[in-house]
Amino acid sequence: MGFGHGAKIVQNGLVMHLDPFNTAKSAKGYDTNLLDLSQWTVGSGSSGTFNKNGAEEENERIIDSGPHGKDICVWQSPSNDEGSNSDGGWDTSRFVSDCTKMHRFTVWTRKKDVMGNGRFYLGTFGFNSFNANIGVRKRASDTNTTNFYFHAPRFDNDVSGLIDLEEWVLSVGHAWPAGSGAGAFHSDSGIWNLSGERIYLGGDTDCIWEHGTEKITHRSYQYYSSTPTEVHQWAMPRVDIVDGTEPSIQDLIAGAGAKLYDISGNGNDAWQIGSYTHGKYSDGKFIHAPGDAFFGAPDGVTTSSLDNGAYWEVETDSSLDPALHNEWTVCGWLNLTGVNSSNGTGWFHKAGDTDERGIMIEPISRNMRITDTVSYSELNSGVSAYHNTMAYYSFVCTMSTG
Repeated sequence: MGFGHGAKIVQNGLVMHLDPFNTAKSAKGYDTNLLDLSQWTVGSGSSGTFNKNGAEEENERIIDSGPHGKDICVWQSPSNDEGSNSDGGWDTSRFVSDCTKMHRFTVWTRKKDVMGNGRFYLGTFGFNSFNANIGVRKRASDTNTTNFYFHAPRFDNDVSGLIDLEEWVLSVGHAWPAGSGAGAFHSDSGIWNLSGERIYLGGDTDCIWEHGTEKITHRSYQYYSSTPTEVHQWAMPRVDIVDGTEPSIQDLIAGAGAKLYDISGNGNDAWQIGSYTHGKYSDGKFIHAPGDAFFGAPDGVTTSSLDNGAYWEVETDSSLDPALHNEWTVCGWLNLTGVNSSNGTGWFHKAGDTDERGIMIEPISRNMRITDTVSYSELNSGVSAYHNTMAYYSFVCTMSTG
């Protein structure tokens, strides 16, 4: 079992291999998103560069079941006033990008409880070097607009019968390079379901950057809901430059950017669970920040504890069950930084029944711990000597009984 490797990797006996540095295969989709989802802290109102649309109480981030059935941080509009106005969502702050390249805008979205009469929007703005909104050009007509949306359907009307209540769908639009001119929409634009079917192609669908565009935004809203019980949710927004390195629509539907693919060939993919803030991806690493509740595979996880933690979940597979093997190895790269902490970094944890066991690194003592159902054993491993250093750790565990 491996979490990283050098020039070669030993295949004999390997049952899982996760490699955050391998963005082409294992960490597909993590490094190409121009938006920083680690800014999505659990709470209400604006968050980081995501600026709220509507009232504070119409914008909150919670841990809930995401598009792939895993508990992640989602943005929602939990309660609307009866006025027909802004009802949740965000405008990101402006960020620099290259108008000579095609960009793809995506976001997962759904309705909970009731469909309501709110309208969902996905759009963008284009700004010049003076931060003036110079608009974008509609792909269909090559005409300028300063208020562009890829899609703006009402779920109870425009897509009625196409999307079920509670069903997550993926909204996709493309911004073409400046000077592209009028033409057909990109074949991936539209709204897609989890079965890989495009179920809606409406609105202006695609746009073209204006010459002189230097900064852009990602914006997605709910507007005009007069149904107080209508709950609209968003998850995993993205902006990708379309240059062949971006995950495909099929990749996003399969979970790219939400899981680490097992590249051992055994299919033991690891889904990221919890708050993006506490499992931030950066330069081929996942960062566990000071004060996080946990990072790894902890015991006793609840939805509320996920507000301050993150871990990776591998769906049940007998090839990973330590009770079925006399000897097994866990290895990978880790850098312990900062001051001592009582929070552990889990490496492997078998949970869900009375036979729990695992390996963790406990920074408070810079020691390794082998855990079981009721206790743990510390290993005098000299971890402190590698403090503030990226080091490779390997554990060989021999089971005396199942």
